[in-house]
Amino acid sequence: MAINQLILTLVKETIKNHHAEQSANLIKCLELGYPDLLVSAGEIDFLFGDGTAKELTIRDDSEQIAQWHGYTGAKQIFDTHSLWKKLGIDPTTIDMKKLRGCEQLVDLNYPMPSDYKCRFDLAIDPGTLEHCFNVGQAFINLFESLTAGGVAIHAFPVNRYNHGFWSANPTLYHDLCTENDLSILWLRGVTFDNILFELPAHQRFKEIAENTAIVACIRRDTVSEFVFPVQRKYRDNS
Repeated sequence: MAINQLILTLVKETIKNHHAEQSANLIKCLELGYPDLLVSAGEIDFLFGDGTAKELTIRDDSEQIAQWHGYTGAKQIFDTHSLWKKLGIDPTTIDMKKLRGCEQLVDLNYPMPSDYKCRFDLAIDPGTLEHCFNVGQAFINLFESLTAGGVAIHAFPVNRYNHGFWSANPTLYHDLCTENDLSILWLRGVTFDNILFELPAHQRFKEIAENTAIVACIRRDTVSEFVFPVQRKYRDNS
């Protein structure tokens, strides 16, 4: 999983806009897979101030990480958790394997252990849920991990064929939030070249670029039992 400039910008804005009251405390963050930081020193300094990148740790496995992602940007990959430390973020990383060494082993195909629920102010999923076969349970796990007011930053493919098991339509997010105590704070389509565009909530659409994904920020407004949504056109006959 990886964080590009868009995801990192959303992390910055989420901290600024939705966790101001956390200024005296660490922001507890759940990472669905260790998110490799695929951004340059210049991008980091632009977002967080000149000289920030110089204070971060460079990973010893930078070359392997870049090759894994097909990343042709900066040759040195900064350690994500060294940036989170500067930003006051306390990360917990879960995955099915220890790929970066810091992961706690959790299979999102099944209900998460209770001690992960209602625990986190922020959850970051820059591309994990589409790889979970039991995707409905994986969505439940993502949002049940959040405290009331917690925000998930989430990416999911629309038409990246064979990238994962699943692709999604924007109606998924609107119906999901309508039938649960969730609010969409920000949602856009993004092309492989990082061009942003609006996606209709429920209307059919076509002529979409290949390798497009949905990126969204979704807030859990209150802690309540999660229910599976019915698609709007069947629920409302509209």
